[in-house]
Amino acid sequence: MNLLASFNEMLHKAKKAVLGFPITLLWASVGTFFTIWFVDQKIERDLEYIFIKIILTAILGVSWLIATRLVINYFNKERGKNIFWLIGIPLLFLGIYYLSLPNDTIAFDDYTVPYRFVLFLITGHLVLFFSPFIFVWDKNAYWSYLKSVFASFAKSALFSLVIYFGLSLALLALKYLFKFDFKDKIFAELFIFCLGIINTWLFVGDLPMNIHQNKTIDYPKSLLVLVKYILIPLSILYLVILYAYSFKIIINWNLPKGWVSYLVVALSILGFLIHILINPIQKNSKSRIIKRFYPWFYYALLPLIILLFIAIYKRISEYGITENRYLVLLLAFWILGMTLYVLFSKRKQLRYFPMSVAILAMLVSFGFWSVFSVSKNSQANQFKEVYTKMKAVNFEVKASEEQSFESIIHYLSKRNALDKISEVLGFKPSQVFKETNQYLIARKISDTLGIKVVDFDNMSKRLHENIRRYYSQDNQDFIDVKGYDYLKQMYLSSENIPRVIPKIQFKNKEHLYSIVLDTVLKSAVYITKEKDTIQRVDLTDFLNSLDTFQGYDKEVSPEKLSFEKEFKHLKIKILFNNLSIKDYKEGKKIPIEINHSSGTILLKEKTSN
Repeated sequence: MNLLASFNEMLHKAKKAVLGFPITLLWASVGTFFTIWFVDQKIERDLEYIFIKIILTAILGVSWLIATRLVINYFNKERGKNIFWLIGIPLLFLGIYYLSLPNDTIAFDDYTVPYRFVLFLITGHLVLFFSPFIFVWDKNAYWSYLKSVFASFAKSALFSLVIYFGLSLALLALKYLFKFDFKDKIFAELFIFCLGIINTWLFVGDLPMNIHQNKTIDYPKSLLVLVKYILIPLSILYLVILYAYSFKIIINWNLPKGWVSYLVVALSILGFLIHILINPIQKNSKSRIIKRFYPWFYYALLPLIILLFIAIYKRISEYGITENRYLVLLLAFWILGMTLYVLFSKRKQLRYFPMSVAILAMLVSFGFWSVFSVSKNSQANQFKEVYTKMKAVNFEVKASEEQSFESIIHYLSKRNALDKISEVLGFKPSQVFKETNQYLIARKISDTLGIKVVDFDNMSKRLHENIRRYYSQDNQDFIDVKGYDYLKQMYLSSENIPRVIPKIQFKNKEHLYSIVLDTVLKSAVYITKEKDTIQRVDLTDFLNSLDTFQGYDKEVSPEKLSFEKEFKHLKIKILFNNLSIKDYKEGKKIPIEINHSSGTILLKEKTSN
């Protein structure tokens, strides 16, 4: 009987979800199946951006459409007005977002693309927390709504993960017990299905429909225990640590370290969360620690906000503004504003916490004031200052100055903004070094300017730290393929570079060979035939045989950047065009590793006798 009741409840929630959020579920379903299709295809990297634009737009649309539907429901139920046309606003926004995305692979690799996507994604989710209360306010109804949204998030995420892991184990059982043949991609596709459809369906099905009528505060005991015995003690611990650090600064008379700003931000957000969680019971609570949390936490936070601004000022004054520093500075002003609002405002409406962050996230995503424009202009100005100082000494510089100079170039290169320094250099780097790898372009510019390191002020320190060395061929002629069956361009990387899967595949009529970098010992590659590993190729000796040097780029002959080895069933040859390797601190028993590389792989199948 209980099973039947549970099944009926699931059907009721599924029907409720379809009737309440039809466009959202249709959007999520189409986007999910399109993403699954994309994962299953073998698409050239130069064409991937065409499909990724659709996927990014589909992901953004889910939260924006849910939030808009909640506003429409409010007008239907509370004011008796049918404003279904309002759904066109997020659809228009999503269309504009899609059209604003770059139309080529190089532009799509701009770091601005993921940053802006994350800002819009955060905004969409934050709007969920206040959209039914944009035009009306009720303290108890709003807190009950927040509790329902948090519960829906938690339940849908938990159920989706349980379903995913349960089905994944079932597939593994079929594979290993009954020899069913599944593609490895099926697990990624299953995860996308659970996240895109099951998670969305469960979430909207659990959202309350009578939002403004539910004014009863049903405070869970588990939440009280969480706040009283975990969250508040944690906030006190952070306060003690930060105040101790503040006294250390005063005693030593040193400016604070930059990373302390992240701890102050984390403490502030934790305090705001506690304030929201205890809001309905604080006045009547028997617990002294809950009753006195406000306003004493905010008074204790004010001196730390000063520390936060000092730490941010130190970083910006030394290294200029980047996206992270811009956002941390913005958060500092937001924390100060919300602290003063809670302390001195008579209204103290909780909706202004998510509402203010959502507005700020949208505002900083576009315009000349945006996090992207300000950061690029700031780094371009930093470059001009560094360049002027170096030019004054005929480009004979310290190692730390060269490092700072090249780090700025790397920053601008990753954002396709190198032309911002064209006026300073007297030429356009994007045209002069059009074919140069972005990891090497800083060295090319340094060589063009004739920069010489005359004082290795920090080089001895760097020799004991992680050091990267870049090698490139001094001459790239035609490739001799004699004695090999297959040739393919390669890119191997140990870094989490977006949209790059470090796997090379050779497909003949009978077999599929794959070559992938060992993710544990990153100086070796695995060769697999179908799904079985048939050979492990250790490149450690080859990497250690390369000349060591102090610097970033060394041009060497093709022979020195080629590796060839013959095994029982295979013969392999790797011709590196560009190779970046990483050394570790002295004393660490960790071998050298490949950071990233590009070139050509040749493969020969050996017939068995």
